[in-house]
Parts: sequence; structure tokens; C-alpha cells
Amino acid sequence: MELMFTYFRRSAVRAALRWSLIAAVGLAVGAAAVSCSRKQTDQTETTADKGKGKTWNRANAEAEYRLIQSELGLIKSGKPYLVLDFKRDRLVIKLRGATVWSYPMVFPEGDAGEVAGFQKRFQGDGGRLVRTLTGKHLYAAKEQTPDSVLAIVGSAVKVDPNTLQRELPERFQLHWGDNLVLEVRTDITGTPVSRFHNAMIEIGKVLYKPFGEAILVVKIKPDEGLTLYHATPVGMPTLIYPPSR
Repeated sequence: MELMFTYFRRSAVRAALRWSLIAAVGLAVGAAAVSCSRKQTDQTETTADKGKGKTWNRANAEAEYRLIQSELGLIKSGKPYLVLDFKRDRLVIKLRGATVWSYPMVFPEGDAGEVAGFQKRFQGDGGRLVRTLTGKHLYAAKEQTPDSVLAIVGSAVKVDPNTLQRELPERFQLHWGDNLVLEVRTDITGTPVSRFHNAMIEIGKVLYKPFGEAILVVKIKPDEGLTLYHATPVGMPTLIYPPSR
């Protein structure tokens, strides 16, 4: 009888230990599940908080799509094109989508209105993104450029160095029609290329100004001005990146 009692007592102890272990494991699993659930809830709330106020804008999405399609067309042409990047305020020359030359657009102080007016005139009422360069004019230039520099410029823009003009530009203009003008200035003092032609250009500016000329002035280093002037032939397509809304 005593042996049987001892056996049942030991069995009861083992059973109690087993149930205690099961209960402990259950509590641990339950706690882990609650913790995981709380983390998921917190992450969901954080994500929801981050998304607050960021509503999808159809007009912006369509504008971005049009910009991508416009540049894809230029990439497929296999020819260099100029980019007026008003998102980052940079002048960029690209070939097949790759940047081959880039320089910051530095505007004189107080020209914010001129910048906005230029952008608006370039795009027009239809939100135009691509224009063709219709003309250019070199006001003045200085010095003979070394052959080593011409070789670098020619390699960068895929042009025979022997065809490049050797003077560093002091001031020149790029034209896109509709009285759209980008005037590029450097910090050197050069000799006028043609005083008569310069005078005619200035007279034309006076005549066109009452009709809404849009001229944008940027400053640039002489060597970079040399690259920009010779790498932008008449007929070159120009793409505008409008500023972010």
C-alpha cells in the first residue's frame, strides 16, 4: 500500500511539473504574440502617419510622364541635346541620356522674375518641353585656346578639334525663337567679334522688348563657356526640366 501511495504521489508531482511547464510555455508564446502584434500595429501606424498628407497628384504624374517620354525621344535620336535643368539649376549636355557636360546655372541677384518668365515662355500654354536652337551670337572673345584644351573639348562633345573656334568667349547668346534668349557671360574681357553685328543685336533687343522678350542671364567660367558655345550648334534640340512643384 505504501509503495502504491509513493508511486501515485510521484506521478502527481510529475504531472504537476508537466502542467506547470506547459503553462509557462503558453504564457511565453502568448507574450511573444502580443509583442509581435504591438510591433506590427506600431509599424502600421508609423507608415500611415508617414503617408498622411501625401496624396497622389494626377497633374504632376502626367507632367512627369510627358517629361520622360520627351527625353526618351531625344535619347533614341542618338544625337546630343541640351538640358535646361531648372530642378537643380544646371546646364547639361547629354548624349543618349548620359551626361557629357554639366555646369551650375548662376543667376545675377534679383533675377527670380526673369527666370520664371523664361521658363513660362519656353513652355508656353501647352507645357512644351523641347525646342530647337534657332540661333547664336558671340559678342566678344579673347586669346587663342591651346590645342590640348581643344582636344579635350572635341573629345567631350564628339567634334573634330580642328573645327572649333579658338577664342575664349566673353559673352554670347543662344536663341530659341519666340524672343527666348539665354545670355552667357564670363569674367574675361575680350575683343568684339563684329561691332556692327553686336549693334544690330542690341537694336533688335530694344525693338523686341516691348513685345515680351524673355532673356535669361547666367555666369560661367571661360573654359566652360568655350565648351558650351561650341557644343551647341544651331538646330540642337533643347529639353527643359521645369522646377519641382
